[in-house]
Amino acid sequence: TDDLLAIQELQTQFHVGNHIYRAVGGVSLAVKPGECLGVIGESGSGKSVTALSVMGLVASPPGVITGGAVRFQGEDLIGAPYETLRQKRGDRVAYIYDSKNPSAIFKDKNELNNEDALIIQSNVAQLRKKRGEEIIGYKIGCVSKDTQKKMGFRQPACGYLWKSELYQNGITLNKKDYKSPSMEAEFGVILNRDIKPELSSFDYILQSIEGIYPLIEIHNLIFYGNEPYGAELLANNAIHAGVVLGSEIKMPSDKIETDLKLIYDQEVMDTWNNKIWPVDMLSELNWLIKEQARNNNYLKKGDLILTGAYGFPVPIN
Repeated sequence: TDDLLAIQELQTQFHVGNHIYRAVGGVSLAVKPGECLGVIGESGSGKSVTALSVMGLVASPPGVITGGAVRFQGEDLIGAPYETLRQKRGDRVAYIYDSKNPSAIFKDKNELNNEDALIIQSNVAQLRKKRGEEIIGYKIGCVSKDTQKKMGFRQPACGYLWKSELYQNGITLNKKDYKSPSMEAEFGVILNRDIKPELSSFDYILQSIEGIYPLIEIHNLIFYGNEPYGAELLANNAIHAGVVLGSEIKMPSDKIETDLKLIYDQEVMDTWNNKIWPVDMLSELNWLIKEQARNNNYLKKGDLILTGAYGFPVPIN
């Protein structure tokens, strides 16, 4: 067959107690290389469950694929080993996370571990690059121990920054372009040289910084899955949705103490007092360098790095 993807008589059910709900009842379709296929139907008709079934992402229990075949490049994915599906997820087949409607895949309570979520994050980033988007740096998230505990982490989180989501001070943004928009106030730094992980130390990092920027990070603060939400956060690029960059602050020559405030509509939403540069701002940057190097990603000159917020995102009501 010349089909890239072929679905034949797919049947997916949800077994809840003594009830059986037939979400997908005998769907067949085929997509050839270069084709784009749209599946139209009202809410609850089985569109999402059909897509999730292709890569074995239907939550089980209660979801069960009870019949049919799904072939990608001739290989049947129904009943395929976990490692086979894992290698293809995001690399060859992806359930794309739309930044304006994030986390939809988790509405059906699909469960991922943190490692798989990071694979999805990385592979979706590669797909975005292939369609012409540009990575301009990285973000560090969940730096506070309280937030890590809430997310089920033992370390911070990280995500990618995109040129299309970088805004300058004074920008007007439309709240309707975001899903449950929320804000964090934090600091960012821009690097003055390519970073060599084997040389990384606190002093090396400090000498690698060109300038400091107060900023607002925008999030789509929405979770559909089960607690803790760590894997969902990671798969959704650490729920990052944009950065509003403030004016550059030149590197201070000595340690300085500063206060950081998040102000919305002239009201102070949150404040963090007595933060010390550079210790409080750069505490997790070495972790980011090592974490990215494990995936063959290396921080380079001109990259913007969000050093991490001190609290949880504040919803914009």
